Parts: sequence; structure tokens; C-alpha cells
Amino acid sequence: MISIGITGGIGSGKTTVSKLFQQQYHISVFDADSVAKKLAQQNSSAKKEIEKNFGSMYDKNGILLHKKLAEIVFSSSDQLEILNSIIHPLVFKEFLQWKSRLQTQASYCLAEAALLFESGMDNFVDYSFSIIADEAIRISRIIHRDTSSPDEIARRMQYQLSNDEHKKLADFILENNGTPEELTRKVLFYHTLFSTLKEREAEQ
Repeated sequence: MISIGITGGIGSGKTTVSKLFQQQYHISVFDADSVAKKLAQQNSSAKKEIEKNFGSMYDKNGILLHKKLAEIVFSSSDQLEILNSIIHPLVFKEFLQWKSRLQTQASYCLAEAALLFESGMDNFVDYSFSIIADEAIRISRIIHRDTSSPDEIARRMQYQLSNDEHKKLADFILENNGTPEELTRKVLFYHTLFSTLKEREAEQ
């Protein structure tokens, strides 16, 4: 089965696109970010490494203090790299196991990952698919969906790839600056295209 990594910066709409593939065309989606959060909360080796590197990050009930950890890792690229080195290999393993168990009539599946290229997860999929949008539109979307301040948004964006970088790295690009109706039409186009793809041969 073909696997396609779907990614994009915060506010680009990658999750909205993933849901359209799921709802309209019954495509299975591996949510790498949700899996990463679950691993940080439940995986014993991950928890041990997080506490070893960042100190007390769980409350008395063993619940991960997400905001506290985010404040640390998004204030330092070195700290973020340490956290990613703990979590990402575990996510890759989960993805490969998920794909091997997958039972579907579709010819392809999606792996949604905010850090597809940065983490190296693009090496575990056949093709990469980036969702991009203008920065002003992205910021407006984020402000309307949660309580993040413009400063918090800008801090997170600086650790993510730019639109130009996505265009250089991705096999396919979807520009999501328009209406929901336009997005739906674009998803149909890519669904039709993805259904025709063949698995990539391993590089020699």
C-alpha cells in the first residue's frame, strides 16, 4: 500500500485536509502528533527519558504537564531536539506497526505529521504532501481556534519550515488560502491522483 506523509505548518489546515480524506473517501490516517502525545504520557521509557532531561514533568497522578514542557522546548531549539530524539523513533515504530495491521480497500493511506521532514518521518513514507497557506491567514486561523497569543504563535512558527522550504521538499503541494469549497475540490483532485500512484522503489 502507498503511504503519503501529509504535513504543514501550524494553521495551514493539514488536519482539516486529513479529515476531508477520511470523511469523503474513507482514507485511513495515522495521526503522528496524537501518537507522540500518547507515547509521552504512557510509554515508560519515554517518561523516564523526559524526566531525566527536563525534570519533573508529570503531576501526582502521572499526567504529563504539556504546557510546562512546551514552554521549555519551544524556548530552546536544543531542548526541542532532545524531546524529539526521545519521541520520534517511537512514533516511527508505531507507524510501521499501524501500516502493517491496516485493512482497507483504499490504495493508499496518509500519515499526518507536523514535523514530517524535520523528524525524518518522510523516510518512512512513499510520498510527501505539504499543505501551505499565507502566514497572515494561518495566524488568523490559530487565534480563532484557541487562546494562543500572536507572540506564542510566532515562537512556534520559527521552529517550523517556511512555505518555500515545503515547496522544495514535498512531492505534492496544496495551497490552502481559499474557501472550504475550494479546499474540497482540491482534495478530490489529490485523491484521484494519489489513487494512481505506485510504491517507490527503495534507493540503492
